[in-house]
Amino acid sequence: MRELERLRPLMKELPADIRAAQVQAEKREILSFEIQDGAVKGAEYSSVTELFVSAGGGFYYTQKLEEDPEEMLAKAAGLARYSNSGGAGPMVKGSRLKTDCGQIPKTEELKAAAAALEKAIREGIPGSKPALRMTRTKETRGLINSLDTDICCENIRLEAELEMAETDGEIPCFLNCGFSARSLKELTAKPFLRRIRQWRENRLPSGTLDAGRYRTLLDGEVVTNILATAWQMFTGANYRNGATPYAGDLSCGAADGKQVFSPCLTIEDLPFMERSGYGCAVDCEGTPACALTVAFEGRLTGLLHTLETASEMGQTPCGCAGRKALLSGNIHTQIQAIPRNFCIRPGKCTEKELLDELQDGIYVFESYDVFHSINIASGEFHIPCKAILVENGQKKRSAEGITINGNLKELFAHVTACGNGLFVRPMDLLKSYAVAAPSLLVSEIAFTGSQG
Repeated sequence: MRELERLRPLMKELPADIRAAQVQAEKREILSFEIQDGAVKGAEYSSVTELFVSAGGGFYYTQKLEEDPEEMLAKAAGLARYSNSGGAGPMVKGSRLKTDCGQIPKTEELKAAAAALEKAIREGIPGSKPALRMTRTKETRGLINSLDTDICCENIRLEAELEMAETDGEIPCFLNCGFSARSLKELTAKPFLRRIRQWRENRLPSGTLDAGRYRTLLDGEVVTNILATAWQMFTGANYRNGATPYAGDLSCGAADGKQVFSPCLTIEDLPFMERSGYGCAVDCEGTPACALTVAFEGRLTGLLHTLETASEMGQTPCGCAGRKALLSGNIHTQIQAIPRNFCIRPGKCTEKELLDELQDGIYVFESYDVFHSINIASGEFHIPCKAILVENGQKKRSAEGITINGNLKELFAHVTACGNGLFVRPMDLLKSYAVAAPSLLVSEIAFTGSQG
Protein backbone atom coordinates (compact mmCIF):
# COMPACT_ATOMS: atom_id res chain seq x y z
CA MET A 1 0.00 0.00 0.00
CA ARG A 2 1.55 3.26 -1.17
CA GLU A 3 0.74 5.15 2.03
CA LEU A 4 2.96 2.76 4.04
CA GLU A 5 6.05 2.83 1.83
CA ARG A 6 7.78 5.65 3.73
CA LEU A 7 7.44 3.74 6.99
CA ARG A 8 8.55 0.36 5.69
CA PRO A 9 12.33 0.88 6.20
CA LEU A 10 11.78 1.76 9.87
CA MET A 11 10.08 -1.60 10.49
CA LYS A 12 13.35 -3.34 9.63
CA GLU A 13 15.54 -1.11 11.80
CA LEU A 14 13.71 0.46 14.72
CA PRO A 15 15.12 3.24 16.89
CA ALA A 16 17.11 1.82 19.81
CA ASP A 17 14.50 2.72 22.41
CA ILE A 18 11.62 0.97 20.59
CA ARG A 19 11.43 -2.84 20.73
CA ALA A 20 8.40 -3.40 18.48
CA ALA A 21 6.26 -1.30 16.15
CA GLN A 22 3.33 -1.63 13.82
CA VAL A 23 1.65 0.69 11.34
CA GLN A 24 -1.76 0.20 9.78
CA ALA A 25 -3.33 2.29 7.04
CA GLU A 26 -7.02 2.41 6.16
CA LYS A 27 -8.16 4.17 3.01
CA ARG A 28 -11.79 4.72 2.05
CA GLU A 29 -12.77 6.13 -1.35
CA ILE A 30 -16.46 6.92 -1.85
CA LEU A 31 -18.33 7.90 -5.01
CA SER A 32 -22.08 8.54 -4.77
CA PHE A 33 -24.90 10.16 -6.71
CA GLU A 34 -28.68 10.30 -6.77
CA ILE A 35 -31.09 9.35 -9.53
CA GLN A 36 -34.83 10.04 -9.88
CA ASP A 37 -37.11 9.76 -12.91
CA GLY A 38 -34.09 8.63 -14.90
CA ALA A 39 -32.13 11.82 -14.18
CA VAL A 40 -28.76 11.64 -12.45
CA LYS A 41 -27.94 14.39 -9.94
CA GLY A 42 -24.44 15.61 -9.14
CA ALA A 43 -21.83 13.05 -8.14
CA GLU A 44 -19.86 13.35 -4.90
CA TYR A 45 -16.39 11.91 -4.30
CA SER A 46 -14.34 11.71 -1.12
CA SER A 47 -11.14 9.97 -0.08
CA VAL A 48 -9.77 9.61 3.44
CA THR A 49 -6.65 7.78 4.57
CA GLU A 50 -5.92 7.11 8.25
CA LEU A 51 -2.68 5.90 9.82
CA PHE A 52 -2.60 4.00 13.13
CA VAL A 53 0.88 3.75 14.64
CA SER A 54 1.83 1.49 17.54
CA ALA A 55 5.30 1.73 19.09
CA GLY A 56 6.74 1.10 22.53
CA GLY A 57 3.34 0.41 24.03
CA GLY A 58 1.87 3.70 22.83
CA PHE A 59 -0.52 4.55 20.00
CA TYR A 60 -0.71 7.47 17.61
CA TYR A 61 -3.34 8.39 15.01
CA THR A 62 -2.99 10.78 12.08
CA GLN A 63 -4.34 11.68 8.65
CA LYS A 64 -1.21 13.69 7.83
CA LEU A 65 0.43 11.33 5.37
CA GLU A 66 3.39 13.65 4.80
CA GLU A 67 4.41 13.51 8.49
CA ASP A 68 7.95 12.33 9.17
CA PRO A 69 7.99 8.53 9.82
CA GLU A 70 10.46 8.72 12.73
CA GLU A 71 8.37 11.44 14.38
CA MET A 72 5.29 9.24 14.09
CA LEU A 73 7.03 6.39 15.95
CA ALA A 74 8.39 8.82 18.54
CA LYS A 75 4.92 10.29 19.16
CA ALA A 76 3.42 6.81 19.54
CA ALA A 77 6.12 5.75 22.00
CA GLY A 78 5.75 9.02 23.88
CA LEU A 79 2.04 8.31 24.41
CA ALA A 80 2.74 4.96 26.09
CA ARG A 81 2.19 6.52 29.52
CA TYR A 82 -1.47 7.04 28.59
CA SER A 83 -1.97 3.50 27.27
CA ASN A 84 -3.65 0.71 29.23
CA SER A 85 -1.88 -2.02 27.26
CA GLY A 86 1.19 -2.20 29.50
CA GLY A 87 3.39 -2.96 26.49
CA ALA A 88 3.49 -3.15 22.73
CA GLY A 89 0.38 -5.32 22.61
CA PRO A 90 -0.07 -8.52 20.59
CA MET A 91 0.97 -8.45 16.93
CA VAL A 92 0.79 -11.00 14.13
CA LYS A 93 4.17 -12.34 13.05
CA GLY A 94 5.42 -12.97 9.54
CA SER A 95 2.00 -12.77 7.91
CA ARG A 96 1.77 -12.18 4.16
CA LEU A 97 -1.56 -11.43 2.51
CA LYS A 98 -2.49 -9.44 -0.58
CA THR A 99 -5.93 -9.28 -2.18
CA ASP A 100 -7.66 -6.95 -4.62
CA CYS A 101 -11.32 -6.26 -5.28
CA GLY A 102 -11.13 -7.20 -8.96
CA GLN A 103 -12.97 -5.18 -11.58
CA ILE A 104 -14.21 -1.89 -10.14
CA PRO A 105 -17.29 -0.43 -11.88
CA LYS A 106 -16.42 2.85 -13.54
CA THR A 107 -18.52 5.95 -13.00
CA GLU A 108 -20.48 5.72 -16.26
CA GLU A 109 -21.07 2.01 -15.77
CA LEU A 110 -22.31 2.70 -12.26
CA LYS A 111 -24.66 5.44 -13.49
CA ALA A 112 -26.09 3.19 -16.19
CA ALA A 113 -26.71 0.39 -13.68
CA ALA A 114 -28.35 2.82 -11.25
CA ALA A 115 -30.61 4.21 -14.00
CA ALA A 116 -31.67 0.69 -14.98
CA LEU A 117 -32.35 -0.22 -11.35
CA GLU A 118 -34.39 2.94 -10.69
CA LYS A 119 -36.40 2.36 -13.88
CA ALA A 120 -37.10 -1.28 -12.95
CA ILE A 121 -38.39 -0.16 -9.53
CA ARG A 122 -40.63 2.54 -11.06
CA GLU A 123 -42.06 0.12 -13.61
CA GLY A 124 -42.46 -2.63 -11.02
CA ILE A 125 -44.49 -0.34 -8.76
CA PRO A 126 -46.65 1.77 -11.13
CA GLY A 127 -47.19 5.32 -9.89
CA SER A 128 -44.22 5.22 -7.50
CA LYS A 129 -41.60 7.97 -7.43
CA PRO A 130 -38.52 6.48 -5.80
CA ALA A 131 -35.33 8.45 -5.25
CA LEU A 132 -32.26 6.23 -5.45
CA ARG A 133 -28.76 6.89 -4.13
CA MET A 134 -26.00 4.71 -5.55
CA THR A 135 -22.67 4.53 -3.69
CA ARG A 136 -19.41 2.83 -4.60
CA THR A 137 -17.00 2.40 -1.70
CA LYS A 138 -13.47 1.07 -2.11
CA GLU A 139 -11.76 0.18 1.15
CA THR A 140 -8.05 -0.63 1.34
CA ARG A 141 -6.35 -1.91 4.49
CA GLY A 142 -2.59 -2.23 4.78
CA LEU A 143 -0.43 -3.31 7.72
CA ILE A 144 3.29 -3.64 8.29
CA ASN A 145 5.20 -4.35 11.50
CA SER A 146 8.63 -5.12 12.90
CA LEU A 147 7.74 -8.83 13.02
CA ASP A 148 7.97 -9.12 9.22
CA THR A 149 4.24 -8.77 8.51
CA ASP A 150 3.16 -7.22 5.22
CA ILE A 151 -0.55 -7.11 4.38
CA CYS A 152 -2.64 -5.24 1.83
CA CYS A 153 -6.31 -6.07 1.19
CA GLU A 154 -9.01 -4.34 -0.84
CA ASN A 155 -12.78 -4.57 -0.79
CA ILE A 156 -15.40 -3.02 -3.03
CA ARG A 157 -18.92 -2.31 -1.76
CA LEU A 158 -21.84 -1.16 -3.89
CA GLU A 159 -24.93 0.18 -2.15
CA ALA A 160 -28.28 1.30 -3.45
CA GLU A 161 -30.50 3.21 -1.02
CA LEU A 162 -34.13 4.04 -1.83
CA GLU A 163 -36.40 6.74 -0.43
CA MET A 164 -40.14 6.96 -1.10
CA ALA A 165 -42.97 9.11 0.18
CA GLU A 166 -46.69 8.44 -0.16
CA THR A 167 -49.86 9.50 1.64
CA ASP A 168 -52.67 7.50 3.18
CA GLY A 169 -55.48 10.02 3.12
CA GLU A 170 -53.80 13.00 4.75
CA ILE A 171 -51.15 10.96 6.57
CA PRO A 172 -47.64 11.05 5.01
CA CYS A 173 -45.76 7.74 4.91
CA PHE A 174 -42.04 7.38 4.32
CA LEU A 175 -39.89 4.41 3.33
CA ASN A 176 -36.11 4.20 3.45
CA CYS A 177 -34.38 0.94 2.60
CA GLY A 178 -31.12 -0.15 1.04
CA PHE A 179 -29.19 -3.16 -0.15
CA SER A 180 -25.49 -3.75 -0.72
CA ALA A 181 -23.39 -6.13 -2.79
CA ARG A 182 -19.89 -6.66 -4.11
CA SER A 183 -20.87 -6.58 -7.80
CA LEU A 184 -23.45 -4.77 -9.91
CA LYS A 185 -25.13 -7.97 -11.06
CA GLU A 186 -26.11 -8.68 -7.44
CA LEU A 187 -27.97 -5.36 -7.12
CA THR A 188 -31.40 -6.07 -8.59
CA ALA A 189 -34.87 -4.55 -8.26
CA LYS A 190 -36.36 -7.70 -6.70
CA PRO A 191 -35.59 -6.99 -3.00
CA PHE A 192 -36.70 -3.35 -3.40
CA LEU A 193 -40.00 -4.36 -4.96
CA ARG A 194 -40.60 -6.91 -2.22
CA ARG A 195 -39.85 -4.31 0.45
CA ILE A 196 -42.14 -1.67 -1.11
CA ARG A 197 -45.03 -4.11 -1.41
CA GLN A 198 -44.58 -5.22 2.19
CA TRP A 199 -44.48 -1.58 3.32
CA ARG A 200 -47.78 -0.91 1.58
CA GLU A 201 -49.42 -4.10 2.85
CA ASN A 202 -48.52 -3.22 6.45
CA ARG A 203 -50.31 0.16 6.31
CA LEU A 204 -53.55 -0.98 7.91
CA PRO A 205 -56.22 0.88 9.89
CA SER A 206 -55.07 1.64 13.43
CA GLY A 207 -56.49 -0.26 16.39
CA THR A 208 -55.74 -0.81 20.07
CA LEU A 209 -53.65 -3.41 21.88
CA ASP A 210 -54.13 -4.43 25.50
CA ALA A 211 -51.03 -4.92 27.61
CA GLY A 212 -50.10 -8.57 27.99
CA ARG A 213 -48.02 -11.45 26.71
CA TYR A 214 -48.57 -12.52 23.11
CA ARG A 215 -47.34 -15.09 20.64
CA THR A 216 -45.22 -12.88 18.35
CA LEU A 217 -43.70 -12.80 14.89
CA LEU A 218 -40.71 -10.45 14.66
CA ASP A 219 -39.97 -9.23 11.14
CA GLY A 220 -36.40 -9.70 9.92
CA GLU A 221 -35.92 -5.93 9.87
CA VAL A 222 -36.84 -5.76 13.56
CA VAL A 223 -34.47 -8.61 14.40
CA THR A 224 -31.57 -6.88 12.61
CA ASN A 225 -32.35 -3.70 14.53
CA ILE A 226 -31.91 -5.75 17.72
CA LEU A 227 -28.73 -7.47 16.46
CA ALA A 228 -27.15 -4.09 15.61
CA THR A 229 -26.77 -3.66 19.39
CA ALA A 230 -27.02 -7.22 20.72
CA TRP A 231 -23.84 -8.51 19.01
CA GLN A 232 -21.92 -6.87 21.85
CA MET A 233 -23.18 -9.63 24.17
CA PHE A 234 -20.92 -12.02 22.25
CA THR A 235 -17.50 -10.33 22.46
CA GLY A 236 -14.60 -11.90 24.31
CA ALA A 237 -14.09 -8.74 26.37
CA ASN A 238 -17.68 -8.60 27.64
CA TYR A 239 -17.72 -12.34 28.30
CA ARG A 240 -14.46 -12.11 30.27
CA ASN A 241 -15.77 -9.16 32.28
CA GLY A 242 -19.16 -10.74 32.95
CA ALA A 243 -20.86 -7.90 31.06
CA THR A 244 -23.21 -10.21 29.17
CA PRO A 245 -26.14 -12.41 30.19
CA TYR A 246 -24.28 -15.31 28.53
CA ALA A 247 -21.25 -15.19 30.86
CA GLY A 248 -20.29 -18.78 31.73
CA ASP A 249 -22.38 -20.32 28.94
CA LEU A 250 -19.63 -20.97 26.36
CA SER A 251 -19.68 -24.65 25.37
CA CYS A 252 -16.66 -24.59 23.03
CA GLY A 253 -18.55 -26.60 20.42
CA ALA A 254 -19.16 -29.64 22.61
CA ALA A 255 -22.18 -31.65 21.44
CA ASP A 256 -23.51 -31.78 24.98
CA GLY A 257 -22.88 -28.07 25.61
CA LYS A 258 -25.33 -25.94 27.49
CA GLN A 259 -28.50 -25.07 25.55
CA VAL A 260 -28.93 -21.30 25.93
CA PHE A 261 -30.76 -20.47 22.70
CA SER A 262 -33.62 -22.14 20.90
CA PRO A 263 -32.41 -25.15 18.87
CA CYS A 264 -33.76 -23.21 15.85
CA LEU A 265 -30.96 -20.66 16.16
CA THR A 266 -27.54 -20.81 14.57
CA ILE A 267 -25.68 -17.49 14.72
CA GLU A 268 -22.62 -16.73 12.62
CA ASP A 269 -20.20 -13.92 11.94
CA LEU A 270 -18.93 -14.14 8.36
CA PRO A 271 -16.09 -12.24 6.67
CA PHE A 272 -18.15 -12.17 3.46
CA MET A 273 -21.79 -12.96 2.83
CA GLU A 274 -24.09 -13.17 -0.16
CA ARG A 275 -26.21 -10.03 -0.63
CA SER A 276 -23.81 -7.98 1.49
CA GLY A 277 -20.92 -5.82 0.36
CA TYR A 278 -19.46 -5.70 3.85
CA GLY A 279 -16.37 -7.55 4.97
CA CYS A 280 -12.61 -7.71 4.60
CA ALA A 281 -10.05 -10.47 4.16
CA VAL A 282 -8.07 -9.27 7.20
CA ASP A 283 -8.89 -7.34 10.37
CA CYS A 284 -7.14 -4.24 11.71
CA GLU A 285 -4.66 -6.36 13.70
CA GLY A 286 -3.62 -8.37 10.64
CA THR A 287 -5.52 -11.55 11.51
CA PRO A 288 -6.87 -13.26 8.36
CA ALA A 289 -10.66 -13.38 8.38
CA CYS A 290 -12.53 -16.67 8.65
CA ALA A 291 -16.08 -17.71 9.48
CA LEU A 292 -17.07 -17.83 13.15
CA THR A 293 -19.97 -19.86 14.52
CA VAL A 294 -21.21 -17.92 17.54
CA ALA A 295 -24.04 -20.33 18.32
CA PHE A 296 -24.85 -23.70 16.80
CA GLU A 297 -28.38 -25.06 17.12
CA GLY A 298 -28.86 -23.30 20.44
CA ARG A 299 -25.42 -23.72 22.03
CA LEU A 300 -23.00 -20.82 22.49
CA THR A 301 -19.85 -21.97 20.69
CA GLY A 302 -17.75 -18.90 19.85
CA LEU A 303 -17.03 -15.25 20.60
CA LEU A 304 -15.84 -12.18 18.72
CA HIS A 305 -12.19 -11.73 19.71
CA THR A 306 -9.26 -9.41 19.37
CA LEU A 307 -5.77 -10.95 19.58
CA GLU A 308 -5.66 -9.95 23.26
CA THR A 309 -8.92 -11.56 24.39
CA ALA A 310 -8.37 -14.63 22.19
CA SER A 311 -4.98 -15.20 23.84
CA GLU A 312 -6.39 -14.67 27.35
CA MET A 313 -9.21 -17.18 26.78
CA GLY A 314 -7.29 -19.75 24.74
CA GLN A 315 -9.46 -19.13 21.67
CA THR A 316 -8.57 -18.78 17.99
CA PRO A 317 -9.10 -15.27 16.59
CA CYS A 318 -11.21 -15.11 13.41
CA GLY A 319 -10.37 -11.62 12.17
CA CYS A 320 -12.91 -9.65 14.23
CA ALA A 321 -10.74 -6.77 15.46
CA GLY A 322 -11.83 -3.30 14.47
CA ARG A 323 -12.02 0.32 15.59
CA LYS A 324 -15.40 1.69 14.53
CA ALA A 325 -18.15 -0.28 16.23
CA LEU A 326 -20.64 2.22 17.61
CA LEU A 327 -22.07 5.62 16.73
CA SER A 328 -20.14 7.53 19.39
CA GLY A 329 -17.47 7.15 22.03
CA ASN A 330 -14.84 5.62 19.74
CA ILE A 331 -11.17 6.42 20.22
CA HIS A 332 -9.37 6.14 16.89
CA THR A 333 -6.59 3.95 18.25
CA GLN A 334 -8.82 1.76 20.44
CA ILE A 335 -9.04 -1.79 19.09
CA GLN A 336 -12.09 -3.84 20.00
CA ALA A 337 -13.99 -6.83 18.70
CA ILE A 338 -16.39 -5.90 15.92
CA PRO A 339 -18.58 -8.04 13.63
CA ARG A 340 -18.21 -8.31 9.87
CA ASN A 341 -21.56 -9.84 8.86
CA PHE A 342 -23.31 -10.89 12.07
CA CYS A 343 -26.26 -13.05 11.11
CA ILE A 344 -28.87 -15.54 12.22
CA ARG A 345 -29.04 -18.41 9.75
CA PRO A 346 -32.40 -18.54 7.88
CA GLY A 347 -34.86 -21.40 8.37
CA LYS A 348 -37.33 -22.92 5.92
CA CYS A 349 -40.63 -21.13 6.65
CA THR A 350 -42.20 -18.67 4.21
CA GLU A 351 -43.91 -15.56 5.58
CA LYS A 352 -47.32 -17.16 4.96
CA GLU A 353 -46.29 -20.30 6.84
CA LEU A 354 -45.07 -18.18 9.78
CA LEU A 355 -48.36 -16.25 9.87
CA ASP A 356 -50.34 -19.50 9.64
CA GLU A 357 -48.34 -20.89 12.56
CA LEU A 358 -48.78 -17.64 14.49
CA GLN A 359 -52.57 -17.82 14.02
CA ASP A 360 -53.64 -15.32 16.70
CA GLY A 361 -50.88 -13.01 17.87
CA ILE A 362 -48.79 -9.95 17.07
CA TYR A 363 -46.61 -9.28 14.02
CA VAL A 364 -43.97 -6.65 14.85
CA PHE A 365 -42.68 -5.08 11.64
CA GLU A 366 -40.97 -1.88 12.78
CA SER A 367 -38.90 -0.88 15.84
CA TYR A 368 -37.09 2.22 17.04
CA ASP A 369 -34.17 3.49 19.15
CA VAL A 370 -32.73 0.06 19.93
CA PHE A 371 -29.31 1.55 20.81
CA HIS A 372 -30.87 3.05 23.95
CA SER A 373 -33.38 0.27 24.60
CA ILE A 374 -31.14 -2.75 25.28
CA ASN A 375 -28.92 -3.35 28.31
CA ILE A 376 -26.02 -5.40 26.97
CA ALA A 377 -24.84 -6.59 30.39
CA SER A 378 -28.22 -7.92 31.52
CA GLY A 379 -30.03 -8.49 28.24
CA GLU A 380 -33.04 -6.47 29.42
CA PHE A 381 -34.88 -4.60 26.67
CA HIS A 382 -37.74 -2.13 26.30
CA ILE A 383 -38.12 -1.49 22.57
CA PRO A 384 -40.69 0.93 21.08
CA CYS A 385 -42.29 -0.59 18.02
CA LYS A 386 -45.15 -0.74 15.55
CA ALA A 387 -47.12 -3.94 15.03
CA ILE A 388 -50.08 -5.64 13.39
CA LEU A 389 -52.69 -7.74 15.17
CA VAL A 390 -53.07 -11.11 13.47
CA GLU A 391 -56.21 -13.24 13.67
CA ASN A 392 -56.45 -16.71 12.12
CA GLY A 393 -53.18 -16.05 10.30
CA GLN A 394 -54.52 -12.84 8.67
CA LYS A 395 -53.22 -9.30 9.24
CA LYS A 396 -56.12 -7.26 10.63
CA ARG A 397 -55.13 -3.86 12.06
CA SER A 398 -52.08 -1.95 13.16
CA ALA A 399 -51.05 -0.79 16.64
CA GLU A 400 -48.65 2.04 17.40
CA GLY A 401 -47.16 3.48 20.57
CA ILE A 402 -46.42 0.02 21.97
CA THR A 403 -43.29 -1.45 23.52
CA ILE A 404 -41.95 -4.98 23.69
CA ASN A 405 -40.27 -5.79 26.99
CA GLY A 406 -38.22 -8.62 28.43
CA ASN A 407 -34.77 -10.17 28.27
CA LEU A 408 -32.97 -11.08 25.05
CA LYS A 409 -31.67 -14.30 26.55
CA GLU A 410 -35.25 -15.38 27.20
CA LEU A 411 -36.43 -14.14 23.81
CA PHE A 412 -33.74 -16.06 21.88
CA ALA A 413 -34.52 -19.17 23.94
CA HIS A 414 -38.20 -19.08 22.96
CA VAL A 415 -37.89 -18.89 19.16
CA THR A 416 -40.02 -21.62 17.60
CA ALA A 417 -39.40 -21.02 13.88
CA CYS A 418 -37.21 -18.99 11.49
CA GLY A 419 -38.20 -17.50 8.15
CA ASN A 420 -36.47 -18.43 4.92
CA GLY A 421 -35.71 -14.83 3.96
CA LEU A 422 -32.76 -12.76 5.14
CA PHE A 423 -32.92 -9.03 5.82
CA VAL A 424 -29.47 -7.40 5.65
CA ARG A 425 -28.85 -4.11 7.44
CA PRO A 426 -25.63 -2.04 7.54
CA MET A 427 -24.47 -0.38 10.72
CA ASP A 428 -26.10 3.07 10.75
CA LEU A 429 -23.95 6.05 9.75
CA LEU A 430 -20.53 4.45 10.28
CA LYS A 431 -21.26 1.60 7.84
CA SER A 432 -18.50 -0.50 9.36
CA TYR A 433 -20.33 -3.84 9.46
CA ALA A 434 -23.65 -5.49 8.61
CA VAL A 435 -26.18 -7.58 10.52
CA ALA A 436 -28.66 -9.97 8.92
CA ALA A 437 -31.60 -12.02 10.15
CA PRO A 438 -34.76 -13.85 9.09
CA SER A 439 -38.17 -13.29 10.67
CA LEU A 440 -38.47 -15.08 14.02
CA LEU A 441 -41.58 -16.65 15.55
CA VAL A 442 -41.43 -16.36 19.36
CA SER A 443 -43.72 -18.27 21.71
CA GLU A 444 -44.35 -15.26 23.95
CA ILE A 445 -43.30 -11.62 24.35
CA ALA A 446 -44.61 -9.01 26.80
CA PHE A 447 -46.23 -5.87 25.34
CA THR A 448 -47.31 -2.58 26.80
CA GLY A 449 -50.76 -1.46 25.69
CA SER A 450 -51.69 1.19 23.16
CA GLN A 451 -54.58 3.49 22.41
CA GLY A 452 -56.10 3.81 18.95
